[in-house]
Amino acid sequence: MPEQRQGLSRILARRIETLEHEARILGQNLGSERLSEIEALKQALQQELAMKRIIVFGTDHDRQEEGRDANAGLEQQLVYLIREFAVTIVMEEWSDRRDRSFVDTRCGGNWELPYKNVGTPSSDGQFQTIIPPQVRHPGHDGTLLADEGAPALTEYGPLDKQENREVRMVENIKNQMLDHRVGLLIVGLGHLHSISRKLQDAGFNVASYY
Repeated sequence: MPEQRQGLSRILARRIETLEHEARILGQNLGSERLSEIEALKQALQQELAMKRIIVFGTDHDRQEEGRDANAGLEQQLVYLIREFAVTIVMEEWSDRRDRSFVDTRCGGNWELPYKNVGTPSSDGQFQTIIPPQVRHPGHDGTLLADEGAPALTEYGPLDKQENREVRMVENIKNQMLDHRVGLLIVGLGHLHSISRKLQDAGFNVASYY
């Protein structure tokens, strides 16, 4: 098998080889459905080899913090995706207000992969979202007034600031992917759908998980 076929391209190529082997044995008895599957797999393989691939993983930011009980489960999930897709760079949406993330420490440790924080600077007003987001926090400054008696509600937005953040993140990702074919991006779950769509529109082959 060609050396460049790694990760998903290798998986697709092996599936094609298996089905074509069946076709040679069964001849015309393979059936139109199986022949259509082979053609679809060949198209998927061609796309995988032609386009850069980004795997977007959405999660709760608390799981990304170093020292959390959830770190072990997060590591299992990410290591699996790194292995299956043959990832060569890990990117993360991470706040510059927080300590170094768990993912960052693992990339510089036993994962031995380049790491880049592709988040936006919290000090820049065009990217500043509601701080603090909890309505019951005395410092809340959102659509509703701060209310200490409110239930645990977190306001998302402002939407234009979130859009600014995602547009900048996509630009950061494009810059980091110049020298890579397969990247893993970890983002807050609230960004999963929209940033996946933006990356598709930017010309990347995207698969999303959470």
